[in-house]
Amino acid sequence: MSWQGHDLDFTGVMFDGGDFSRSVFSAGMVSFIGTTFTGGTVDFTDATFTGATVNFTDARFSGGRVFFALATFSGGTVNFDGATFSGGTVDFIAARLSGGTVDFSEARLSGGEIDFVAATFSGATVDFTDARLSGGEIDFADATFTGATVKLDGVMFSNDGTVDLSSPGRWDVPPTGLPEPTPAGLLLPKE
Repeated sequence: MSWQGHDLDFTGVMFDGGDFSRSVFSAGMVSFIGTTFTGGTVDFTDATFTGATVNFTDARFSGGRVFFALATFSGGTVNFDGATFSGGTVDFIAARLSGGTVDFSEARLSGGEIDFVAATFSGATVDFTDARLSGGEIDFADATFTGATVKLDGVMFSNDGTVDLSSPGRWDVPPTGLPEPTPAGLLLPKE
């Protein structure tokens, strides 16, 4: 299905599922601003985003799953700034990001998972600036970073929050803004 140049607006709704798998989004915006995800699956598996914006600003994730597995992003932005994660999963497994930004700045993670396992980042930015992690896990196992940046400026770790960068497939540029001393929840490759 093609949503080329069209906007989809789900602002502020309670979302319990939807199938956008294999859809094509070019330009336009898909808005989940302030949306609550409590169960079900929102599926963007194998979708293509070219210059589009997918906006989850201030969304609340307490259950369910949002899948971007095998999705392709070329330019554009996936925005989770200010989102709250207390459960559920956001899955970018084996996604391909070329240029553009995945923005988790000021997000709050007290539970749930954000998975970038085996994702490929080429010239993209993943931004966790000022995020707060008191639980849950962000996993980058086997992710490949070529000319890509992971920003950790101002990230606050407490309790059991974890960002696992310990086993990337490859990275050219190490994450920026690494806190010192390294918090227990920030897992980096062994040198």
